[in-house]
Amino acid sequence: MRARNKNLDYPASLKDILKRLWDGMRSGEFVSFRISITARDDGGAAKEVSIEGEHSGSGRWGFHFPKDSDSSPVESPEILRQKLAQIERSVRDYIVANALDGQWDVGEVEALIKAAVQSERSIDDFLCRTELPIRAFAQYGYDAHFAAPIMATACAMAGATALAGNDLSHASYCVDRGLFWASHNVLIPDPAGRFKARASTGGEGKALRYEPVKEMVAEFLETLAPDDGWESQAEALHRVAVELNSKHSELVKKCGLISEDPFRTIQAWIQKDPARFPYRIRPDA
Repeated sequence: MRARNKNLDYPASLKDILKRLWDGMRSGEFVSFRISITARDDGGAAKEVSIEGEHSGSGRWGFHFPKDSDSSPVESPEILRQKLAQIERSVRDYIVANALDGQWDVGEVEALIKAAVQSERSIDDFLCRTELPIRAFAQYGYDAHFAAPIMATACAMAGATALAGNDLSHASYCVDRGLFWASHNVLIPDPAGRFKARASTGGEGKALRYEPVKEMVAEFLETLAPDDGWESQAEALHRVAVELNSKHSELVKKCGLISEDPFRTIQAWIQKDPARFPYRIRPDA
């Protein structure tokens, strides 16, 4: 991994490095990065995928996949159909094995992807206009475990469309990408235990139960913000509180928070740890 910032003193483990990367992205410390990850598919072949990100002047991050130095070999329609089925099976096995059926809305996911696949945008363009790649690698966000399955499904749908149009070259490319995102090396293991393990340790158990909601608050402060920034802290807190109550009330209750008035709770979190909850106030506010 390469990232440009003022301090290159990275932690040793990959998980810590990725968390350090995301913290640097949210705080504005990093201006660009590149991640390259190699995983082996079921056949033992090594697949490498790289992601680059660059911070724009508007405060947003843009992501893209650099082109492979070696193009993937074009495969026969029959082999491609088998691999498309393998991608679908891998995603489904992951969802079932981790009891995510109730949260995995196949219809909604496929409708979102189909709109992109049927447009003139490439599958890479679609994926990298979202935060899905960095969420999958950095394990950022409460629903990060869905990022790789969505990307694998998107690649499979794009591959099937290319195959139906007899574009074997593009179908092979999409299948190659899909197999990478559906591999066990990329899928986040034990998603249900991501926060549970931290919440069950010592006297900090109560505070750690809030971690899923804190992750969402930090995310919403950035993703729900107007392009030119929030008008005030009060506007930001109100918008995030409404989002939590209207769409994630069950999670809020499950984590032990009072859903009727999360505004003051979020305000207290920001005051205690402002670096974790950055938000932009528009310059002319």
